[in-house]
Amino acid sequence: MYTMDGRVAFSQINERGYLSIEGILNCLQDCCTFHSEDVGYTVRGLADAHRGWFVTSWQIQVTDLPAHGDCYVVRTMPTDVRGMIGERYFAVENPEGTHTYFRAKSLWVYMDTQKARPARIPEGMAEAYTIDPVPEGTWGSRKIALAENLEEVYHFQVSNWQLDTNHHMNNKRYVEQSSALLPPDFRLGGMRIEYKKQAVLGDVVHVKRADLPNGMQIQMLNDAGELYFVMDFYRSNEDEICSN
Repeated sequence: MYTMDGRVAFSQINERGYLSIEGILNCLQDCCTFHSEDVGYTVRGLADAHRGWFVTSWQIQVTDLPAHGDCYVVRTMPTDVRGMIGERYFAVENPEGTHTYFRAKSLWVYMDTQKARPARIPEGMAEAYTIDPVPEGTWGSRKIALAENLEEVYHFQVSNWQLDTNHHMNNKRYVEQSSALLPPDFRLGGMRIEYKKQAVLGDVVHVKRADLPNGMQIQMLNDAGELYFVMDFYRSNEDEICSN
């Protein structure tokens, strides 16, 4: 298990003073990136070799969220690495380990960035990360059922500031655009995310929304109707859980 200490900064909070939805994705993404750096697979090294890990899905379950100034610990563990695929589990807890704010499962693909296709994981990589058993818990299907009767809310063109080091629209940018569509009183209980196609500089992204019985679905598509991204937000049953 790899751990990363953190503290909720003012730049990470929502208007209610709690860790934002974007902050959730940031701390998960940062933790696994630092894990990779610390075992010798650096972002720069992978880029020089035309390789990279690309997340394809997130399943996130939220109990509550830390507030501004709260300290937290992100714990992550690869639970399976095979062929071209890796799975990771995360738990974000208080420093004492007595309370879990939220937990997540994720699926990753190891890519040849030059050929834009999956590549086999090199010998020794799985051993470097160390594989742990999946913690107990109940998780739904990773696949998201696509909603119908979608309403197009707006569209935008991918700009330089939205790109990551792989020259694609950064994963968190999709989530930022999506969370902005939630109503102010939305209480977050969980999220599911699937990345289908990579948006690049200059692409036009159409943002569509559909209400779900217990939340909202956001889809992002290109001009041809091909799906870049789909995300489900689920409401919490607990009134005290903070909104996005």
